[in-house]
Amino acid sequence: ANAYTFRDPFPIEWSLTILGRCGMDHIAHASSLNHIDDECSVANARKIMSASHINGIVDYSMWFVICHSLYQQHFGNTSFLLQEWKWIELRMKSLVALCSNQEEGCFLS
Repeated sequence: ANAYTFRDPFPIEWSLTILGRCGMDHIAHASSLNHIDDECSVANARKIMSASHINGIVDYSMWFVICHSLYQQHFGNTSFLLQEWKWIELRMKSLVALCSNQEEGCFLS
């Protein structure tokens, strides 16, 4: 909607940049928990990862990735994509980690 309504990439870039940083400190902490053995540790890791979502809502974290895709479709700003790539990649890795079942080897089980 922003691209269609305003045709100005700057407000979209600003919004994606600010929102993309929300909760990233939680992701860094959770990724340091490499070996999680008991149910309590798993619950704690999931709690930390849940705190990493934009405004605490997992859907917003996924929407962040989708919005980057839509932004690129409308504006094709490769330099902005490269600037933000590490944040997009961290967000996707945290989503996959949160929604994966390592025992069954599947995503969104």
